Amino acid sequence: MDTTEGIYDLVFSLGGSCIAALQLRRRELRSCSLPFDWLFHIDDSLLSALTKSFEEDFVNWLNRDNMQELKGEERGTSPYYQYKDLATGFRFIHDFHRPIDGKRVFDKVHKQYVKRIKRLYERIEKSSRIFILLNSRWRIRRELVEDFHAMLETKWPRKIFTIVVVSFSQTIDEKFVLGDYGMIYNYAREENSYDYFQTNFEWEFLDRIELRQNDVSKKRYIDIKKTRHGLRVYVLSNKRNLFGFRIRIMGLELDISLGNAAS
Repeated sequence: MDTTEGIYDLVFSLGGSCIAALQLRRRELRSCSLPFDWLFHIDDSLLSALTKSFEEDFVNWLNRDNMQELKGEERGTSPYYQYKDLATGFRFIHDFHRPIDGKRVFDKVHKQYVKRIKRLYERIEKSSRIFILLNSRWRIRRELVEDFHAMLETKWPRKIFTIVVVSFSQTIDEKFVLGDYGMIYNYAREENSYDYFQTNFEWEFLDRIELRQNDVSKKRYIDIKKTRHGLRVYVLSNKRNLFGFRIRIMGLELDISLGNAAS
């Protein structure tokens, strides 16, 4: 059985590129805006920078004195002003619609990220099982993932963290199991438009995880989710799962369950 499979109270992206957040959103696993969703990075200093940022509770995150404008080939695919945080290496390419020469422009974006970091901490505090996804175009060293996971366990000792890394543009396809808490998937192929706007088979492991709905008062009687081969339909989704069955109609696979809430 895949060690990442199961039901989680919180699912979020560590960035790298926006593919991770887009794939989570496509499966309705992204429940709110969090700090790393749309941020880019270009090397494996991402995890060491995040380990330090969490340890410091992000006191040095998005400091104006550390912001350097990206120009020429450094720029990502965004029409806006783009900046790199020299302290963390994170690249903010979607946030600044005007240059940060004006204090109000920077303060507005900074306030937004402070709010998202606070929201992430609040969600972690309220959660027991947490799934974290990282996407990259570079090789992520296993020891950096181990250090990051150890930091999370030290900071939140009563939480269970699962980490999955998906890296493209690697030498060969290979998979590494991270103890009982995660996976690293390396793929030789390049990223393509389906990773951003549709989906590819490399992301199908996300179809085997569920986001627990803690607020049952907001749940619909019927929930419908897309799967790789069809649809998953939950009837009386705010009730404990009772039974389910699968049918195929003209090539469309329907998974129908009575109830969805965990027992």
